[in-house]
Order: sequence, then C-alpha cells, then structure tokens
Amino acid sequence: MRVVELLDELEEIIRRSNTVPLTNKKIMLNPEDVLDLIDEIRQRLPEEVLEGRRVRQEESRIIGAAQSKAKTLIEGAVRKQKELIDSDEVARNAYMQAQQTIKDSEDLAKKIVAQAELNAKEVIGGSAEYAEGMLKNVQDELKKMNEVLEENRSQLKSIKRKNS
Repeated sequence: MRVVELLDELEEIIRRSNTVPLTNKKIMLNPEDVLDLIDEIRQRLPEEVLEGRRVRQEESRIIGAAQSKAKTLIEGAVRKQKELIDSDEVARNAYMQAQQTIKDSEDLAKKIVAQAELNAKEVIGGSAEYAEGMLKNVQDELKKMNEVLEENRSQLKSIKRKNS
C-alpha cells in the first residue's frame, strides 16, 4: 500500500508547485524531490510483487493441506474397509458399508480440493488485479510527470532561444 501513498505524495508535490511566470499552467519542480519519490516507488514495487508471490504460496499451502486431508480420509476409509471385511458374519455388510464410506470420503475429498482450488483462484485473481491496478497507476503518474517535464524543458529551451 506504500506505493499508493508515494504516488499521492508525488501528486501533492505537483499540485503545490509554483507556476512558471509567463506560461500557461507550467510548473516548477524540484527534480530531487520528484526523483527521490520515483526511486522510492521503484524500491517499493518489488514489495507489492512479493506480496503476490506470498499469496501464491498460500494457495499452494491450502491445496496441499486439502489434498493431505483427502488422502487421510481415504486411507482411513480403506483401513476401515479391511477391518470390516476381516470379520466373519458381517463381512458382506461391512464391505458394502466400507465401499460407501470410501465413496463418501472420495466425494468429500473432491469437494475439499475443489473448494481450495476455487479459493486459491479467487485470491490470485484479486492479487493480480490489485498488482495490475497499482502498476497502471504508477505508469499513468509517471507518464503525466514525464509530459510535464518535457513541456517544461521545451519552454526553457524556447526562453533560452529568445534570450540568445
């Protein structure tokens, strides 16, 4: 979030800048202030990208945990099936119950994994949109600043030519 604050600060510097005498909406900027902010924005952007990576790692962790839980459920159902089949009189009923338990466990496992994948996609999608928005804002602000700087340079060259 610091990048947005830095862009706000840059915008405020531009808004508070004095106008160049005898020009139409041209402003005077202290290049050091602007360049310092641009450098800090460049340094902060990797932090925003790292946050996106952290979200992806969290997605992998969620999916891994869901898969692990699904595996545990299935293994428990298979164990239960073997235990029930080993008993004499109840073997047939046990087998049927075990099959149903395995099916139920597999269905539940699939639901858990599907929900984890859906959650992870939503998190990634939100992070990607946020990062894209941040980069777009930075790009737009830098374009505006570049236009103002180019226009100021042009005016200074024009004044210099008039005075020569």
